[in-house]
Amino acid sequence: MTSNAIDELGELASDLTSALQNLQEYLKAEGERVQREIVDYAHLNRTALTAIKTIIETTRAPSNGQDGDD
Repeated sequence: MTSNAIDELGELASDLTSALQNLQEYLKAEGERVQREIVDYAHLNRTALTAIKTIIETTRAPSNGQDGDD
């Protein structure tokens, strides 16, 4: 191998290492973003369920204190 080819291989190895480090950083950031999205979705889900339960309880409650069986 010539020194030129060895230099090219060294540059290629350096470029690959840099690309892998960038990919690792990107994947880590995306993992953290997905975790935040899951937490936000879980909070939204709990809030929606609470609201639905409140609506159901409110609509089932008799308006005049009677059960409606006249």
